[in-house]
Amino acid sequence: MANFRIFRSLKLDLAPGVNIFAGGNAQGKTSLLEAIYILAIGKAFRAENEWEVVSWNTSSHKIGQTIIDASFTSEDESNRVIIAYNPTYTSNRYSTVSSTSVRKEIRVNGIRNSASDLIGFITAVLFSANDMELVLGPPSYRRRYMDILLSQSDKEYLFALQ
Repeated sequence: MANFRIFRSLKLDLAPGVNIFAGGNAQGKTSLLEAIYILAIGKAFRAENEWEVVSWNTSSHKIGQTIIDASFTSEDESNRVIIAYNPTYTSNRYSTVSSTSVRKEIRVNGIRNSASDLIGFITAVLFSANDMELVLGPPSYRRRYMDILLSQSDKEYLFALQ
């Protein structure tokens, strides 16, 4: 991972089975979980806009370029997922950078894919404090949660939603 939120660079080898992340406040535990979730469904769970996951204070890669790269084995088959966020800058006469947008590129085993093609390679279920809305909130929140969960195991269900 490079230039993702607070991480300038992170290489992590996870053990098969359950992994536990422990640390103090503001050490990057939630950012790490968010990166894993992005690999699973192609979208961040904390960011409203994709540029929010990009670390803008970097010199190790192209300024602002964020990369999440994972290699894993599933059903005796090796896979690699790379998600790159590439910022584009727009300037005006008053500032060198007036607005920024981010173009996301998803590659699975070297082939460019859409976020919907990514779903199912890595299965992830997220439950956060905000998910109390599953119990207390409107039915639309429960439907959205179930749609994400079911889409990971049934591609036809995912395509029916689109």
